[in-house]
Amino acid sequence: SSLVAHRSIACWDGHPHDLLVILGMLSMGAFVVAYLALVIWATITYPVKVSEESGLRFVHRFDFLFGKLQPRSHHFAVVMVVRKLLICLVTVTLVNHPEVQLTCLLVVLVGNGMYQCAAWPWRVDLVNYLDIVLNFTLISFLSVGFLKGSFDEDTSELLAQFLVHLALSSAGVGIVGIVCAVFLQAFVFKCPYRIYLSYEMREAGMLARWLKLLLANQGCDDVKLSADLESMDEHIDTCMRRTANVVVLLTHQTLSTVWCAVDIAAAFRGRAQIVWVACDDYQAIPEEFIDELTGTFEVQELSMMAAGGIHLRHVKAAYAEMQQAPVVRLKRGDHGSAATSEAEHMRALTEVMQSCKIRSVGKAETIGKMVRTSIRGSRRSRTSMPRRPSATGETADDQRGVFILGCTSDPEADCRCRIVQAVLASTLEHPLVFWGEESELSSGYVLVLLT
Repeated sequence: SSLVAHRSIACWDGHPHDLLVILGMLSMGAFVVAYLALVIWATITYPVKVSEESGLRFVHRFDFLFGKLQPRSHHFAVVMVVRKLLICLVTVTLVNHPEVQLTCLLVVLVGNGMYQCAAWPWRVDLVNYLDIVLNFTLISFLSVGFLKGSFDEDTSELLAQFLVHLALSSAGVGIVGIVCAVFLQAFVFKCPYRIYLSYEMREAGMLARWLKLLLANQGCDDVKLSADLESMDEHIDTCMRRTANVVVLLTHQTLSTVWCAVDIAAAFRGRAQIVWVACDDYQAIPEEFIDELTGTFEVQELSMMAAGGIHLRHVKAAYAEMQQAPVVRLKRGDHGSAATSEAEHMRALTEVMQSCKIRSVGKAETIGKMVRTSIRGSRRSRTSMPRRPSATGETADDQRGVFILGCTSDPEADCRCRIVQAVLASTLEHPLVFWGEESELSSGYVLVLLT
């Protein structure tokens, strides 16, 4: 367009063109090269800056660059900028050599597509699939463009019409596919997990796995534990889009843990059903705790939350909503006997399942019956374990059982004993696994759980 407007200026001939070339180089250095250098610097320093005190400010400042990418794939920001720059340079500099221009464009797009498939950089899987489809479509059009120059005028016109119809039909199919994918994700495949358990690892890790075992015996197998997820992006995506109910085990440090705060805030934003289970050591939080949340989490933790799209205001809103929500009470203190403790767990679990609108399939008493049978059997010393020979080499008349010796006064150790009991009972042919007082040490096998 500049050549049409200024026909008297010849390229590389005369003062006006030299001045325009200098201005163009300065503009390219000030805008293109400087922006590329800024992106490269931000990508290199991203892991370091996030962990510093100014990390939250850095994340907000470069949210346009890294906000849609997974933290592990933050380097893809440089790939995007370099790809756009190469496409522009190839299109402008090789305008008089269409064959070389198309070849270079295909190399750039194919290389970018291969790297995108390997890195899988976008946070949302649907965006990754769309990126692959768009790259494939553009590569197909450029490949067909090679053939256009070798045809006559009529054939070239037919080819152009074919490309136009192909583009329109591809766009229509793509729009329909996107709508169907969104519909299926929203109404059909929205919740692959019926229950997601969020908890503080040190205070309720064994309790969560014990509850998962109880839920499995009631027919609810699609339960996800927060400890089974590795990255914060997985926590956010699971709580917002992949679960129907988020069960939060409230202990002393639950609301002060960044992973639990992210789970709660993501479930609150995703409008998932949140069920609160308060243990003995949980104390209701005052209003001052919500107002002073900024000092509760580290700067690096706030930066990680912001990188995943969860801000402190979302956590405060979720905690404020929690104060008005009903709470399921779970007593984890001194329950007396094993049967009483089992009944307390089952009572709380029944309330949780009612809140989650989950029906039992009739296997709820399997573990409880096994515990009671084990305790009664400990007095009879009747088990399915191999008979142990006596001192004279003869086999004892009675069979020996397995005694699980652990610290049952601690709630987490108690749950650990129950999990081991259930696992052993499911693997032995005719199991009798129990724990009790020292006076009952008449079994032939002792399993000691050291904590």
